[in-house]
Amino acid sequence: MPKAAEQASDSCHTCASLKRFPKSLVEQSSEDPPDLVGISYVADVLKRNRQLILVVRETVTSYTSTCFIKDEKLGSLRDGLIHLLIPLKPLNGPSVVVRVDPAPGFRPLCDDSYLKQLNISIEIGRVKNRNKNPVADKAIAELEDELLREEHDHSPLSENTLVIATTRLNSRLRQRGLSSRELWTQRSQFTHEQLPISDMNLIRAQHEARNKNHGFSENSKCSRPGRPTPDINIGDLVYLYTDRSKTQSRDRYLVVARDGEWCFIKKILRQSTPRLVLQSKTFGML
Repeated sequence: MPKAAEQASDSCHTCASLKRFPKSLVEQSSEDPPDLVGISYVADVLKRNRQLILVVRETVTSYTSTCFIKDEKLGSLRDGLIHLLIPLKPLNGPSVVVRVDPAPGFRPLCDDSYLKQLNISIEIGRVKNRNKNPVADKAIAELEDELLREEHDHSPLSENTLVIATTRLNSRLRQRGLSSRELWTQRSQFTHEQLPISDMNLIRAQHEARNKNHGFSENSKCSRPGRPTPDINIGDLVYLYTDRSKTQSRDRYLVVARDGEWCFIKKILRQSTPRLVLQSKTFGML
């Protein structure tokens, strides 16, 4: 019965018009974190000065690998993924998953038999999701910043320049106080001593940080954020946004009572006492 009532409410235009406008238009969420380090990757292609750079990043440690590719066709992308992933995983180890965008060159790789022999599977991001591959997008942006520090004149890159820029990107400290190289190798990049790092604690902390950031990201991307709840006490003078007019000023109201999220107001010249919700868009405070 509740499901039938919900369906009837969703199909009613009057009910839809009375619904409260959401504070954020798109709710963000994170997928379940991987069980281990080194089994979840993302990949994307960076286009710069008529050069194509394939970027692969491990999702937990953010360790990044790059290489040049000739084009965005099936063969070039497959060879580039093999060239970057094989040094990062054992041949007889567990299968790794690479998340990519639904580009024409990546789609046929889902059923590629050669990649399956190497225990590499391709996961295509959802087409309608604008934020389908956020880890890869961030890797592209960070690599572009490093390349700008190396080449200020936007000239074509060499193999050495790309390797140096990628190495510096992996050596930069991140939010956890360690670099991607240190998280990947679990050794200090200055003394090469072993670091006491727990993979499970690292995975758990990263997943909690991403979930905590969803609310702030939703509000920043919302074109019509919800109005904050005003701090109103009994006896305050307030006005209504809906009383806006070009020919006369707004009427003032007196707050006479409060009941939870409801506020009872009274116009000074009348006896009626309207009741309004504090978070409604018709409410404002002097």
